[in-house]
Formats: sequence, C-alpha cells, structure tokens
Amino acid sequence: MAYGSLHSQWVERIFMQRKPSPRALTAVFLAVSAAISVVLLSVRNLYDDEIFSLDLITSPVAKILSVAAEGDVHPPGMYLLAHWAYGVVPSFRWINLFPLLLVYVGLAYFLVQVTPLFARARERVCLLLLATLHPQLLMWGGTFRWYGWWTGLALIALTAALQPKETRPLLGVGRAAVLGLLLAGLFYLNYVTFLFASAMGAAMVLRYREQGWRR
Repeated sequence: MAYGSLHSQWVERIFMQRKPSPRALTAVFLAVSAAISVVLLSVRNLYDDEIFSLDLITSPVAKILSVAAEGDVHPPGMYLLAHWAYGVVPSFRWINLFPLLLVYVGLAYFLVQVTPLFARARERVCLLLLATLHPQLLMWGGTFRWYGWWTGLALIALTAALQPKETRPLLGVGRAAVLGLLLAGLFYLNYVTFLFASAMGAAMVLRYREQGWRR
C-alpha cells in the first residue's frame, strides 16, 4: 500500500510538472488561430459588403465622412481605418491584416487574464478552443468592415474594465478616462456599442460594488 501511494504521488508530480502553464497554453492556441486566420484570408474572396465598400474607402476623407453621415447606417470609423490601412498596404486583401492584428491583440489581452481563472486543464482547453478556433473568428476577424476592428477594441475595453486577474480591482480616474476613449472609439465603429456599453456598465457595478454604489 505504501509503495502504491508513493508511486501514485510520483506519477502525479511528474504530470503536474509537465502540465503547461496557462500563459503557454494560451500562446499556443493564439498562434495556431492566427496562422489559420491568415491562411483563410489568403484564399477567401471578398464578400458583398466588402466589395461595395471598395470605392468608398479609396475616396478622400471628406467624401467618406459625407457619405457616412448622409446615407450609411454605420458610423464612418471603419471606412476611415480601411482608408488609412489601404494607404499603407494598397491591397484590398491584405489591408485586412490590420483589423486581424487588433483582434488578436485584444484576444491575447483578454485570455492572458481569464484563462488562469479556470482551475482544470480541460476547462482551459475548452475556453481556448471556443475563443481562438471559433469559425466566425477565423473567417471574419480579418475584414476591413467593422467586425474585426470593433471586436479587438471591445475585448481590450472589457478586460481593462473588469480586471479579471485582480482580486481587489480599482477604478481610478485614469482607467475611467481610458475606458471612455475606448467606448468612444467603439461608438465610432458601430452603434451596437450601445448594447455593449450597457452590459459592461452593469458588470462594472457588480465588479466594483465593494467600493460603494455611488462612486
């Protein structure tokens, strides 16, 4: 019995030592996800909304602002970002690397803080599978329409607002100002930010309730 107990402890210790850290596991999933996204971007065709946007994003800034204000259901942020991205990389396919980069910056910031909150390895793997290999992320994270830009900024804002890895989060003036700027940027990309801001605000009330409701 004693031998069996010692053997079991030894095996468990080796297994625990070989278990990857949450950060390393997150890095692997993000790298695989980003590689797949770039491969898909290299072969997929532009879809209708992207095609209809080509003339606008290559127009002068004044025309972009005018068209967005007069007849478009979206704010002009995504058109302006695509316009500037096209000035750097004059390819309608590869300008999508810019929103794709923003998506993965936001996703990395989010997952580095959230993944360690899951105690079991299987839970972490399930989270990372959903967060990094979801087909919608892989297909549409890299598009100069609003999805990629907005999702990256939203993940940064959500993580900065809720501070998942902090046991006693603090909301100072500086952080509040940064969140305000992030929300302003999100509003300039899509009006769905109204819903996002409401949900994030409710989550912040619960997250910071120990600091007092009025504050």
